[in-house]
Amino acid sequence: MKLPFYYMVRYLKRLINNLARSRNIPVGTPSSPEKHYCKEEIPRPPAQIEITNACNLNCIMCNTKQSKRPVGQMSPETFTRILEELSVMGIKTISLHTVGETFMYRDLDTLLEISRKLGFEVWISSNGQFPEHIKKTYYRFPDLIKTFRFSIDSPRKETYEHIRRGASFDRLIESLETVHKINKGKRDYHITVTIDSILSMINIFELADFFRVYTKYCWPHNINFHLINGLTPDPGFFKKDFPFPNIVRKLIPCSMPFQKVNFTYKGNVSLCCRDYDEELVIGNIKESPLSRIWNCKRAEEIRFKHLNPEKLDISPCNKCYGPIPSVSKSVNEYIHHQISKQKRISNEELGNKVVAYLNRIDKDLSPAGQGQDKIAV
Repeated sequence: MKLPFYYMVRYLKRLINNLARSRNIPVGTPSSPEKHYCKEEIPRPPAQIEITNACNLNCIMCNTKQSKRPVGQMSPETFTRILEELSVMGIKTISLHTVGETFMYRDLDTLLEISRKLGFEVWISSNGQFPEHIKKTYYRFPDLIKTFRFSIDSPRKETYEHIRRGASFDRLIESLETVHKINKGKRDYHITVTIDSILSMINIFELADFFRVYTKYCWPHNINFHLINGLTPDPGFFKKDFPFPNIVRKLIPCSMPFQKVNFTYKGNVSLCCRDYDEELVIGNIKESPLSRIWNCKRAEEIRFKHLNPEKLDISPCNKCYGPIPSVSKSVNEYIHHQISKQKRISNEELGNKVVAYLNRIDKDLSPAGQGQDKIAV
């Protein structure tokens, strides 16, 4: 696997920056509070739109089936209203994903036609189980579909199907091959492919194979790893499968209420990207302009409580915990750095290096040095 020189330079720089952040920040505190925890006048794009909360899978780290909300899908009228309000605020990029699977929407073409008409850029995220939908959607909307993000947690059939319950590894590869053919056997020729993977002890000794299997379809720097977190209706798997307790913190304050806007399929506006049961809703787009909702009393109360965590009594925020974000980022960069250094590194060697790296950070963040609230896992 030949890696371009710019790739190695780029990720070495990012590795140094992330290592500095993970070592020097007081745990649980952002590097620049004024940047992350001051409300944006206009939410940052892309706006995330849950066109449906239906999912064809029940992944062990998500457990979306335990959500209490009924399964449904957004009406074209509600979708149009959202895009019109986003346009007023100058936001022209949307992501059709929060909790559900994009291709579970029964009439995706209608929403894409609306997006095209109103001049929006659309990001699509998928679990890769719908190769025929990918092909049909691209050839109908080649001007609109420029990026596909696939959620993939293993390069091996057995592990992949264990994590992504209900998924077929063969269907995933068929989806990737479909995009590869659209790209004329090249990477990013028509469609940019990115891969996001949730890293746990189940797949940590398969990391080298991620690059060997999936760099056929995307550039190495577009494969990203995120440490597993507890943002799910049932965090049992996270508690069991992340044996680095000192790295885990309550993820408050959170930058999301200050920076991003999310829509559920009913048109409710939420300040959380994974609001399984609509607990952080601040208004409904069918009842008020987005600018008014973004600045409403309920939204400001949530932001105030995030800046004063001792007063935070909001669910699911007070149940949200996971690895320190800067550590998760630095682990991703560490993996890429090792790959750029040793092109033929084995799964076992790379896995051992990443585990040792996490153990070092976990030891450095042991109770002796830090006074933040810890979560027992």
